[in-house]
Amino acid sequence: MTPRVRGKRQPNPAPPRGTLRGVHPGTLSPEGVLRERPSSATSKENRDLSKKDQEEKMSFVSSIIVVEEIARSRLLYENILHLKVTADFGIYNVGFEAGLSLYRRAFFQELIGGQADLGRHNNVVLYFEVDNLERLEEEITQSGFAFIHKIREQPWKQRNFRFYDYDNHVLEIAERMDIVISRLMQDGSSMEEIAKLTGYSVEQVLAELEKHNEMRQGRS
Repeated sequence: MTPRVRGKRQPNPAPPRGTLRGVHPGTLSPEGVLRERPSSATSKENRDLSKKDQEEKMSFVSSIIVVEEIARSRLLYENILHLKVTADFGIYNVGFEAGLSLYRRAFFQELIGGQADLGRHNNVVLYFEVDNLERLEEEITQSGFAFIHKIREQPWKQRNFRFYDYDNHVLEIAERMDIVISRLMQDGSSMEEIAKLTGYSVEQVLAELEKHNEMRQGRS
């Protein structure tokens, strides 16, 4: 025990080497610079940010459908539906703008090591919008595709038709919503009535009308 000296305050015992008084061991850098020990809240916040960064690295890239023959399917998607090819790997697969890709069935079966069923499942739909619905319906009819139904009006007043492609995938072709809203306006419906019929807000109705007018002006 250190003897007490009357009238003088005894110094505290020297801290362990590598520490400072009031500083937890391990908060000095190798260079001797004092670093603030992170609180548990700060550590949790850093972990949350790190987790968020990892989640943000994932992004949706493409929808892939399996077809029997690439060349045949390109007749529909490229020549009739006018999708632009962005990646062409010959008979194996092809990619289009807007994120649609086709895989040849034989190639895909090699990738998965099993059988790819091309039956009519009716649980996935490829959705397209067009300017002239009637003209495209006539072209699909002349090309001999099997219709699920021809042009009909949906509960939200948009008209569409659905059919199977060469490999039994369901395709839905619809008129653009700005065309729908413009038609309802010409029929005498008010903004509020159109919003109720389509499920849009009044602000969305106004935005679609503005888009429709801009597209018309751009073509004139």
